Order: sequence, then C-alpha cells, then structure tokens
Amino acid sequence: MTELDIIDAELLPVAQKPDLPTHTAADYELSRETVEALKAAIPAETYRKYDFWLKRAESWCAAVGRTYFPMTTETITEWIRVTIDTPSDKTGEPYGASALGQAVAAVLAAHTWARVPVDRHPDPRPARLLIKAHKKRLADSGRRVKKSATVDLDGFTAMVQQCDTTTLRGLRDRLIAVWSIWSMPRRKEFAARVILDVVVVPRKGVRLFFASSKTDQAAEGEWVTMPRRHDLLDPVTAWTEYRDALAERGVTEGAVLRRIDRWDNVGDALSAESVNDILQALADKAGVLYDENGLKFTAHGARASGATIADENGASAAAIRKQGRWSPNSKVADGYIRPRDEWDGNAMAKIPTIPAQRTNATEN
Repeated sequence: MTELDIIDAELLPVAQKPDLPTHTAADYELSRETVEALKAAIPAETYRKYDFWLKRAESWCAAVGRTYFPMTTETITEWIRVTIDTPSDKTGEPYGASALGQAVAAVLAAHTWARVPVDRHPDPRPARLLIKAHKKRLADSGRRVKKSATVDLDGFTAMVQQCDTTTLRGLRDRLIAVWSIWSMPRRKEFAARVILDVVVVPRKGVRLFFASSKTDQAAEGEWVTMPRRHDLLDPVTAWTEYRDALAERGVTEGAVLRRIDRWDNVGDALSAESVNDILQALADKAGVLYDENGLKFTAHGARASGATIADENGASAAAIRKQGRWSPNSKVADGYIRPRDEWDGNAMAKIPTIPAQRTNATEN
C-alpha cells in the first residue's frame, strides 16, 4: 500500500470503512423537540397550505384503498386527476393550476421532510402534465386570472382624506394607506412590522426594516426607504403623528399596526386580513373600491398601485423591484405594473394615419 493509499484510507468516511460498525437505528432518529423545531422553521402560511393538501390526499387515499405514504407516481397522478374534476368546497369552482401545483409540491415536500429516499419519491411529471392541460381548458372556457384594481395618486389622496386624524384610529388608517403606496408591502409582512423597524432620517424620509420576506427566506433583512414629501401623502408625517399618539398612550414598543376600537383603546397586533379590510373600507369611502372594469381594490392592489405609480413617473424596473422587494429575476411588469389608459396610452395609439388613397391610380 502506498503512502497515498494510506492517506485516502484515513480520510474515508466512517460508513465506508469495512472494519468499522455501520450506523445503528439511533443514528437515524430525531427527537420530538427537533421535529417540532423543524416544523416551526417552515413559514406558517406555507405550512397551512401544505397541511390542507396533505390532509385531503390522506383522506382520498384512505377512501379508495391506496397507500398514502410513501406515495407512488400512479397515486399522485390519479389524485390530481380526481382533484381537477372536483370543485372547490370554498368557491364551487374548479381549482386553478396554481393551487393544484401547490398540492403536488406539498406531497413532494412531505417526502423530503420525512427523509424518504429520492428514488422512492413519486414522479410529479404526469400530474403536472394534467395540470398544464387543465390550465389550458380553463383559459379556453373563459376563466381569467383574477386581479385587483389599482388606485392612482388622486385615489390614494382621496382615501387619506377619509381618515379622521384627530383620532388614533384615523392616524393608523392614514399610515396604512400612505405606506401601502411608498413601501409596496405584502400585507402579511406589513402587519408584522414593529416600532423598532422604523427609523426617521432627518430631512430625508423614513426607513422601514423587513426582517424577512417571501423573497428573503434566509432572513438577512432589507431596508425600504420612503422619501419625505410635502403633501397629504408624506410618509414621515403619517408615521411621526401616529407614533407620538401611541406613545401618549404608553405604547412605545411592539407592533406598529394595532387594533384600535372606536374609543381609541389600543389592542394587540393587527392581522394581515385587517390591513386589507381597512384599505378596502377607505377605498369604498373614497369611491375607488372598484375600477371601470369591475375589479375590486385589495391590499395586493395597493402593492401593484405603488409599482404602477413608480413606473409612470420614470422609475426603473430595477428600482421598483428593490422598493417592493421582488426577486431580482421577477418580471414586475407582468401583473403588477398596470397601464392606466388602455386607449390614449395604447402602444398603437400614436401611429400616424395613412393618407387618403388616390382614386385614379394608374394600373401597370
């Protein structure tokens, strides 16, 4: 044996050395505390959606006599085909391609989390082929992706004017409306902000820290800056007046957005759903809840509104992505930036008209 062979032998992993014992059952065990910690590490919303689909899959498998776990390729394909043909309990309509794709992802994730060997995972390709065909059928039948209405600067100004800023509740609602434009937040991430996440920079504006987000799963954190303005939509005034009013009531830490009753009593953190409800209530009072196409304004529409307003005023796609914390590879223009005027602003609207044809053209 050469010196190199001896060195290689010393560096071999323990499991490959024939003269040493193999792993025992204990080497493959996780404590209940570790399992719970892993479960807690999964984003709550993702866990909720995956749990929904896994429970449905387990129930269906039990009803038809199939093995739920580990699942075969044939079983996941059959389950997806049946789910495609089964209307949603909530809407009464067929599930969309996005939801069905999530169902497949949930099954695959469950196998990964349970450390099932990869060669025993179900092959998702047949199921995804069914989903692709289903998506085309839905489109051909007239089903369209639902979008939220957007609101322009005049609309947001009208929404802010509905806020009674002599009350704490009105100050909070104004903050929600104003920051929804300038920081383009996802409502869940917006609701999670705490007072320590906000920094006022003198003569510049305000900075808002997002500790983690949909596009920052590693939780490295991102700052979003909102420049000072000199109008009703100033993000600094909206914050400082609300902050000072909270401080007067002894609230100097914890959640930024709070439940506040009609008597201005302060409660615990506002939910993401409540952020949406408040924005819709303000939009309704301002007369901008629905657009000319009958689409309804939502918190997601506020995010799209911010992107659209920025685009209309010359912001680059890169700057918009950074402000709204979209992925660097995200095509923000697809679905978020909405042209305001589909007629005068149409790509074909300014093409010159053709001169009248001559009536006495000479034939060759």
